[in-house]
Amino acid sequence: NNRPMAARLEVRCLGEFTARLDGIALPALAGSKPLAMWLYLATEGVPRSRAHLAEFFWGELGDEAARGNLRLALMRLRKL
Repeated sequence: NNRPMAARLEVRCLGEFTARLDGIALPALAGSKPLAMWLYLATEGVPRSRAHLAEFFWGELGDEAARGNLRLALMRLRKL
């Protein structure tokens, strides 16, 4: 069997948010929207387009503002 072993992701969302990947604590996420987006993407199991994410999380703001907020949230997630 040459398949790589899958990583184990543990997430706790009730109370203080914590996440561990193969037993190693992941850094805390700042802000509720980046955290919500991370949880959404981690649990959905399918890729989502930028347009979908912008509409889903910031649709009330209009296209330009929603895309700007998505860019900031993705930048924060990438830094982690």
